[in-house]
Amino acid sequence: MVISRRAFPHHSLTSAGFVAFICTISLLCFSMLGSLYIGDEFKPHITTLMDAFYFSIVCMTTLGFGDIVPISSNARMFT
Repeated sequence: MVISRRAFPHHSLTSAGFVAFICTISLLCFSMLGSLYIGDEFKPHITTLMDAFYFSIVCMTTLGFGDIVPISSNARMFT
């Protein structure tokens, strides 16, 4: 037990983890606001913040269910 404590010190939040968290949240916010801004260029239209959140998570995790589809070249470039 003592050896493992020295090999793996307990740090709750490192600077790299904090930067990764901030970057992920920033990307999620940008994706949500962008999909709301060009929401008319998707089928069905993205009109609510919850739809934008759902679409952003599906795109960021590369699941791509296909229930919300970009129909214009601008929307395709955004995704």
